[in-house]
Amino acid sequence: MPEKITTTAALVQRLTSTSAAARQRDYIFVTRLLANDAAAWRVLWHDYQGPLRRHIRATVGALWDDANDELIADIFVMLCDDDFRRLRHYDPARAAFATYLAAIARNAARDSQRRR
Repeated sequence: MPEKITTTAALVQRLTSTSAAARQRDYIFVTRLLANDAAAWRVLWHDYQGPLRRHIRATVGALWDDANDELIADIFVMLCDDDFRRLRHYDPARAAFATYLAAIARNAARDSQRRR
């Protein structure tokens, strides 16, 4: 299970991590998510929602809190859409999981901003 991300600095460290061990941890983590491991889903929700919220604010500015919370929930639902298509397409050789998730969040935030 990946270490808990509690600060922006920790997120940046995870985003820039290129070590084989980090990529292996990410691969195992995503495999557990795909296996519907409840503990892995709790880790995803508890460890990534704060950093995602900060990333969204940095990307599109501060939305009202309800919109941010709704967008965070939408991002997690996106991971499950189409039989977990986005999770199945994650490639640890290309990016850390946090980077992949941040890209999904950035695109979702920009799409949400365009719709408003």
